Amino acid sequence: MSQYKKLFGGTRIPFDPLDRVVFKPESRHIVVMHKDAIHKLDVIERGDPIQKSILYGMIEAIVAAPFCPATPLGALTTERREQWSATYEIMRKGRLYNMRF
Repeated sequence: MSQYKKLFGGTRIPFDPLDRVVFKPESRHIVVMHKDAIHKLDVIERGDPIQKSILYGMIEAIVAAPFCPATPLGALTTERREQWSATYEIMRKGRLYNMRF
């Protein structure tokens, strides 16, 4: 059960030859990808998880929203590791990294 404490707040950052695992215990959100769009949903309020009904409503709103073409950034993760890590580094240094999705 000890592995569960890092289940949330963790992510992998692409690097060649291996990803780097980053853990941020202060994270309070999840990321939902729908129709090539990335949505950040805050799921912790005052230290407690939001109610399931609220989360469900947030996801329903994403699904029901009119389609808005987005840059399909998630598709980049399907590239070969060396290509994806190189692209990530370019994005990290540029304007795309500082955008709010």
